[in-house]
Amino acid sequence: LASREGHLSVVQFLTLEAGADVNRADKWGETPCFLASWRGHLPVVQFLVSKAGADPEKAQKNGMTPLIIASQEGHFPVVKYLVNDVKVDTEQTTKRGYTAFDQATTAKHKDIAQFLREARKQRHVRVVEELLGLSPAEKDALLETSSPLIYLLSLFPVVVDLHGAVRIYRTASPRLPLLPDSRETQQDEEKMITMT
Repeated sequence: LASREGHLSVVQFLTLEAGADVNRADKWGETPCFLASWRGHLPVVQFLVSKAGADPEKAQKNGMTPLIIASQEGHFPVVKYLVNDVKVDTEQTTKRGYTAFDQATTAKHKDIAQFLREARKQRHVRVVEELLGLSPAEKDALLETSSPLIYLLSLFPVVVDLHGAVRIYRTASPRLPLLPDSRETQQDEEKMITMT
């Protein structure tokens, strides 16, 4: 109740003095971090995660996480904190398969949807950079595109073997685009944001 209503001093007392379990969930699977995120109480979320050790990715019974509910409810400061500072998984889904991006788009929170789309792109770039050791020019080009995966596939020859395994080969030969321009993906996402 204290987390849901944003009573930071009560939350601090309950966790630091009374020893309350910050990851204990109610009958719906809602934790104090989830409830504070749902209501947009950023200072409570920050305290629970950074000082009290709350799990910022713990999902309720239907799979909603603090990020997904904050995105759905339009609490941009909470979303930015969870993504930028805590580095939660932006691709986590509900049991019905909806991401934070999906929920923000459906609820017509265009600023959050655009932020999450950019965060997803940044995450993909980091993963690709770590796995393949891209040159600075390749990394810059990857950041410029709306769909890093499609751009990546246009840089590297991709072979799918008889067992369905995907192999990416780095070669010195000229690179030819293997897939259509990624602008189609960007336009689809922009339509999705604009239509809602």
